[in-house]
Amino acid sequence: MPQPARILVVDDDDQARREAVEGLRAAGYVTGSCRTEEVARSAAADLRPDLIVLEMVLAGRVVGPDLARRFRSDGDPLLLFVTHDDSLPDRLAAFAAGADDYVVKPLACEELLARAQALLRRGGRLSSAVVQVGRLLVDERAHRVTFAGRDVPLGPIDFSLLAVLARHAGQVLSKSRLLELVWGYESIDESLVEVHVCTTRRRLGPAGAALLKTVRGVGYVVRDEGDEHPQTGRQLQLPSRNGE
Repeated sequence: MPQPARILVVDDDDQARREAVEGLRAAGYVTGSCRTEEVARSAAADLRPDLIVLEMVLAGRVVGPDLARRFRSDGDPLLLFVTHDDSLPDRLAAFAAGADDYVVKPLACEELLARAQALLRRGGRLSSAVVQVGRLLVDERAHRVTFAGRDVPLGPIDFSLLAVLARHAGQVLSKSRLLELVWGYESIDESLVEVHVCTTRRRLGPAGAALLKTVRGVGYVVRDEGDEHPQTGRQLQLPSRNGE
């Protein structure tokens, strides 16, 4: 099932940030927000956004270009810069830093949504490569897994196995189906699946392993019994390190 795109809003204007988050969340995106330069990078690492809506000026300082370069060094998010200043040097600095689009405040929510959707469509990211099941995050683009904020080191096969199960969260997949989806084999010893499931559980740790369930006589499923909140329209609670 496709996962909704993830969008991080970085803005120290509390009202503008709140309105942006509410509009994006109502449109079905998974959102996060922060208000300071110090928190922005860690917030992006936690959310792994497909798009970052970034104010050029925070706390009276032009920090947008520098933050943009940091975001791009950590990952590959799309960048939508917003600012009160429409000067040519400001626009050039934004695009030089890798901005994908640039808009001027005051920004109507409808325009923000339209520009965000256009960027995500052009970037092929209307659905996210990040899948979340409870506290488990699987980022296929970055080939990275975390559980409760902790990186989980997985080999290529174990990662592919967990990614397939997470992508089909809530759906029981048989060993033969997993062989097809992960290994590309229609017939091989199904004990191979069991071995890699055991390895993946061990890497996840006890709490994470509880998400990867065995359905006897049928197969395996990734499911969080305690997570009743759908991904669509959800706002992730990001760390408040000196920020929001």
